[in-house]
Amino acid sequence: MKPLHSPELFEMLRRGTSVITVNKRLARQLEQDFAAQQEASAWASIELLPWQAWLMQQYQQLIANGKTAAMPLSALQEKLLWEEIAADWNQKQSSDHILLRPTVAAANAANAWQTLNDWQLDGSSLEEFMWQAETRLLLEWMESFKRRCDDNGVISHSRIPALLLDAYIHDDIAVPEQLVLAGFDDYTPLQHTFLTQLETRGCELYELKQISKEGKACITACATPEQEVEAAAAWASRELQNNPDARIGVVILDLQQRSKQAARIFRYHLHPERIVQDDSDQQRLFNITLGQPLADQAIIRDALLMLQLCYGRLNSSDITRLLHSRFLGEYNSESMHLATLDLQLRERGILDCSLEQLSNWTAKELQTHRLAERLQQLKLLPGDPKQLSHAALAKRFVDILGIAGWPGEQTLNQREYLARESFSQLLDSFSRLDRISPPASGQHALQRLTQMARETPFHHQAGDAPIQVMGLLEAGGQNFDALWVTGMTLDQWPPAPKPNPMLPLQLQREQMMPRSSAARELHIAEKVTERLRCAAPHVIFSHAKIDGESELLPSNLVADLPLAADVKYQHPLFQNTESIKLESLADNKAPKIDTAGEHVIHGGVAVIRDQSQCPFQAFARHRLHARKPQETAPGIDPGTKGTLLHDALEILWKQLQNSKRLHKCDDETCRHMVTASVAHAAGKHNLDLHAGKRMAQLEQKRLERLLIQWLELEKQRPPFSVIECEARHQAQLAGLSFNIRIDRIDKLENGCNAVIDYKSSQHANPGWENERPGEPQLPIYATQSKHEICAAVLAYVRSGKCEMRGLAEDKSMLGSKTAEVEEWQALLDTWKFSLHDIASEIVHGRADPTPSPQACRYCELDSLCRKADTERFSLEEEDAS
Repeated sequence: MKPLHSPELFEMLRRGTSVITVNKRLARQLEQDFAAQQEASAWASIELLPWQAWLMQQYQQLIANGKTAAMPLSALQEKLLWEEIAADWNQKQSSDHILLRPTVAAANAANAWQTLNDWQLDGSSLEEFMWQAETRLLLEWMESFKRRCDDNGVISHSRIPALLLDAYIHDDIAVPEQLVLAGFDDYTPLQHTFLTQLETRGCELYELKQISKEGKACITACATPEQEVEAAAAWASRELQNNPDARIGVVILDLQQRSKQAARIFRYHLHPERIVQDDSDQQRLFNITLGQPLADQAIIRDALLMLQLCYGRLNSSDITRLLHSRFLGEYNSESMHLATLDLQLRERGILDCSLEQLSNWTAKELQTHRLAERLQQLKLLPGDPKQLSHAALAKRFVDILGIAGWPGEQTLNQREYLARESFSQLLDSFSRLDRISPPASGQHALQRLTQMARETPFHHQAGDAPIQVMGLLEAGGQNFDALWVTGMTLDQWPPAPKPNPMLPLQLQREQMMPRSSAARELHIAEKVTERLRCAAPHVIFSHAKIDGESELLPSNLVADLPLAADVKYQHPLFQNTESIKLESLADNKAPKIDTAGEHVIHGGVAVIRDQSQCPFQAFARHRLHARKPQETAPGIDPGTKGTLLHDALEILWKQLQNSKRLHKCDDETCRHMVTASVAHAAGKHNLDLHAGKRMAQLEQKRLERLLIQWLELEKQRPPFSVIECEARHQAQLAGLSFNIRIDRIDKLENGCNAVIDYKSSQHANPGWENERPGEPQLPIYATQSKHEICAAVLAYVRSGKCEMRGLAEDKSMLGSKTAEVEEWQALLDTWKFSLHDIASEIVHGRADPTPSPQACRYCELDSLCRKADTERFSLEEEDAS
């Protein structure tokens, strides 16, 4: 092949010469470079195609000339055909010989088929390796693949070059006069034979040579892979600021794993104004070439969830996502009602639901809203036959989404519009699967469509951004004004061999097949490294020092390069901020509460507890009514378990009444009373319905064992009588009224009373001796009760750890681990004053955050109080001073 440079290439393109590139990205770059050279506003179209696209163009000519009728398989169809062959083979095997991952085996077989064709080898080359089970399996599957292709009148892409070679020899299609190849580091044997045959038939072949921009190549080390991407982003930002017309490249070797991380880091450095919300309709300064799965796009994810609801069940998190989707129905006008329905479903502990169940719930809660109508229409759709063609199923999916109101009433932005168009194309490809696949059930077809969406890359074309972030393959043949290459570690570059397990290793190494040996990988890596060094006047190779707990070394291919200068860069938004004075506003006062009339604070004693621990928590929870939506999880939630415990103990002690009757009960009678009490409590809360019969039985058995343990502890106490269980009272503090409920009040042997609060959690210090009690329920009641209270007790009812802890005027009346207080009345007076002061804070609107380990451990309000931000700013001020 004759060498060719860019100026000559453009002239040949003007004359109509075809140019074949190694990938689509290089084709687009050359097309843009050609357009930049044109002085006219319009010009004749040019032919710039990747290798596979050019082969397809030639094959279409063969079809048009009537020399073949076999239709080429799409990549999706070919993948599916191999998977069906693997699945059919698996079904015929005994349980001892089935493949655990048939789709992986199918992918390896497809790759082996492609490699054998690229190396111009057929089944006969494998005959000497028939002693290997993998070889026998591959040959069997290859025969099945060829047979199915012939039966369906289709042809694999791997077979097209050989067919075209034969067509050129027999003059079935015209041989091009000239061809230019660009960006190829290496050629397969088939490509070499193909191009040699074209030359023999009179085609002039040219190879575009990379204009050597070799200048300063250097290396730098970063602490971690993430910091390596950070450094590359900062460097690219600085380069662009210095030269706004520059074309800058950043190659990330493991971009597949780091694409989301790279997007976040580059957005932070180049578009800090879009960190919170990235408007995809605006031009960006960087473009990440690796597409994200189409199924990950919100508009497609929600469409697939709606289809899944119609063909099965959705879990609670998916139901939440569906109810909050702006791509379904009239979300803008119904969002508040849908959010309320979501909260109601969470509070009911719904783990999953079907279309019929969701339709019934929406019909009950949202009778006048369009979502209820849409779900009702979907529920009334006639059921699918057992098997339908893929074309019929694709139409069915479109009809369902139409009834659901997809893609919503709002105007789609550019990214959403392109995703919708890609999904339409995917449905079109799905409908064409009838050529190779039999009819399928709706559920099976939806699984297939979802998998296709996960494997379909979605590229959001954001224009010709000056900074291109790409993987190694996408960088083939491209030139830049500056280039940074990350991931050049000894373990990553050259990459480790990864031979195909379906092909004999000896054959792969003899033929120098891809990833077959360290020698081949080193050979390719050397060529690629040299190409990258010549791709820009200034090239930086980088590597991380540590990844997790692994120490990393630089690749030997770049280790000898001179060290690069440190990269330090700040976006203009963050520059010169030292002179900016920040204004502080102490917003820690809430509106006062008017106590002129009787004012009942909802939330009971929890208001005082929260105010005691952190005033902001009390304000946010009980006046703003801010709360985290309930998380649903399998099993019975701790709150329900606690309620069952309280109710069962209430029922039990209303029967026993006192310790005298408890001592009279033998073990069998006690066990019978406990069982009846637990069953009554479970029935009261419909535990069978909400948790399932088996789960309810297990919980009842657990609770029965726990109460038997608790009664054994109660038997060890001095005599007592239970005078109140779960009694409701109202307390008055600083003009506020609080509704409280006391678990139990016992009359002791000395005629005094003990107030008891059940706890099913671990023991924690209630802080009753502190200025601000952490658990104020019992102190409130003790100071305001009509009964004479001489003890406050926390009863920890826990398996294997039942105990009573608290404070008492005379601990002999309670025993166990109760502490005696010499000045009981003084303690009551202290409680009275402390509780009054805390209630006064609520009245006067004190709402400042007072962070502490106890207050913050289970607090869900961190996004409101912004404790972390406050601490960070305080540390920055200390550092500055």
